Amino acid sequence: MNLLKSYVDILEESGGSFDESYLPLIQWVVDDAGFPQPDKNPKKAIKSLSNMHLEWNKKLSMLDVNSHEGKIDQKKPSKNMQLPALLLGIATMPSNDYNRT
Repeated sequence: MNLLKSYVDILEESGGSFDESYLPLIQWVVDDAGFPQPDKNPKKAIKSLSNMHLEWNKKLSMLDVNSHEGKIDQKKPSKNMQLPALLLGIATMPSNDYNRT
């Protein structure tokens, strides 16, 4: 999903046109993730799917699943959401922590 979103961002910045050979990939993402059928415009579809993907990943990151007790609890969002943001690909690790030797 992140690659498709980046592709659309590049197309919009460069004024390029969408390569329709990627349409089956969009449909695969929709089918695989169970998303509703997107807009017919591929760029709008990718943006919409990307937003849904981000929204559901945020919701999932706030759930605490305890398989031993068979329950799911919603956690309160922490003040420091850096780790979930890193896992979701919406933030980057500070350079001083990334390349430690």
